[in-house]
Amino acid sequence: MSEQDTKPAESPEGAPPVSKPTFARLILAMLPRATAAFLGGFILCNLLGNLVRSRFNANDLLFGFDTRERPVLLWCTAALLLWTACRPPSAPLRRIIAGVLIGVSVLLLFSPCMRSVRSSLGLEFSHALAGMHMVTGIAVFWLEIWAMMPRKAWPSIPVLKRLPAFVVAFAIVLEGFLLAQLYGFGSASDAGKADCIVIMGSAVNRDGTPSLSLLDRTREGCKMYRRGLSENIILSGGVTYGVSEPRAMAEIALTLGVPSAALLLDEDGYSTYGSARSVRRIMQEKRWETALIVSHDYHLSRTWLAFRRAGIKANTAPARRSEFYLKPTLFQTFRESVAWVYYYFRPLWEPL
Repeated sequence: MSEQDTKPAESPEGAPPVSKPTFARLILAMLPRATAAFLGGFILCNLLGNLVRSRFNANDLLFGFDTRERPVLLWCTAALLLWTACRPPSAPLRRIIAGVLIGVSVLLLFSPCMRSVRSSLGLEFSHALAGMHMVTGIAVFWLEIWAMMPRKAWPSIPVLKRLPAFVVAFAIVLEGFLLAQLYGFGSASDAGKADCIVIMGSAVNRDGTPSLSLLDRTREGCKMYRRGLSENIILSGGVTYGVSEPRAMAEIALTLGVPSAALLLDEDGYSTYGSARSVRRIMQEKRWETALIVSHDYHLSRTWLAFRRAGIKANTAPARRSEFYLKPTLFQTFRESVAWVYYYFRPLWEPL
């Protein structure tokens, strides 16, 4: 390597030399732009998808309220975020204008949640993760406007170096969003009165005994029943090792004092998608409108999304885990992250 190659790049007009950032610093610098691109793209994808498939819009997961009431603000917010992602503010005037516009949009969009924000220390949630949504809004506002480094602060970097950094930053933001859905949305309970309680099935052991996850969910659902939140329980699941998951759940529920008249077995719930369809059919036959879904935290966001798109008004209640192991949890996180993305787009080619 020659001596000339080792010298830092010099700024024009005799300015102090500017060293090129490392790839890690470049990823860090791309995070605000990737955040704006993801959130703007997510909002826009939901709006466009809703034109193709009714009930596709999943912006409620981001904002924590029925976003159908504010379509114009959603379009404007998506445009502002994507504009910021494509051309980050550099001039002071544009930073102020972009900050005011995005700030007003965030305040207007999140204003319905202000009254519903509660502490996670045992107080009620009128909507799951309303507090997290507000924190997200504030964080986005700060990242996109005030933490954005002016473009002139960085030397000219080839596209072949910037693009990989942006892809990595975008992947980090995407996984952060998925983790918030798996363990943020899922851990918050908005349990309330409903026409039925839906307990999502889980595997049965090879010897025919219920797994701990199946026990956890069934116990939590029966707890909701004893609290008087509903007089009906739908046990939804498939068949594992030749044993019906709903029948295994029914045996547990009976031992916990739930009368057999309150139990409905849905053995067509071979998957979360299948459960959404079969539970909708049962609810239509019974003329029920609302459901309380019981499952584990990592599974609830995907389940809620499927049920909502099936036209079911659903709230969620997470079941406590009887066991926690790091390796299985990491596998569940990876599996559920992939499954969440698949379930998000699935209605485009397989409508519920």
